[in-house]
Amino acid sequence: MTRYLPFGVRTREEAERALADKLAETVLAQEGDVLCLALTVREDAAFAGELYLFWRSALHAQVELGWVIHPDHHGRGYATEAAAAMARVAFDQVGAHRVFARIDPRNGPSRRVAERLGMRHEGTLRETGHFDGEWTDEEQHAVLEREWRARPAAP
Repeated sequence: MTRYLPFGVRTREEAERALADKLAETVLAQEGDVLCLALTVREDAAFAGELYLFWRSALHAQVELGWVIHPDHHGRGYATEAAAAMARVAFDQVGAHRVFARIDPRNGPSRRVAERLGMRHEGTLRETGHFDGEWTDEEQHAVLEREWRARPAAP
């Protein structure tokens, strides 16, 4: 499940530390803050993934949006629905001018989520990370507030 993430498989101790960190990421009050929310299935409360907002720049009103969906829940629209809700938080509550996502170019489903959110591909950064013995590229996708508000139908 870590194929397109900027880290590899974690030990139990590493996973516990990461979970403790995530449980503390509950407020977007200032630049540098992170909001991490669990995605659960409405019908049975099963864990389906995580959503993140990273307040990258207060001066430039930039917020990064990220999502991780468990493979058992792919293809059901959960990522699009949840990411759209997080984008609304970024624009309506944080006051973002631009919301962006960083996506591994091999991750077609995440690219399609970004497109459904009205994000456009702005460019590809070549070999920006080294994970599991290979260099990986990173695509930058973004939507501006005026584009978000003008899109024809909310996902």
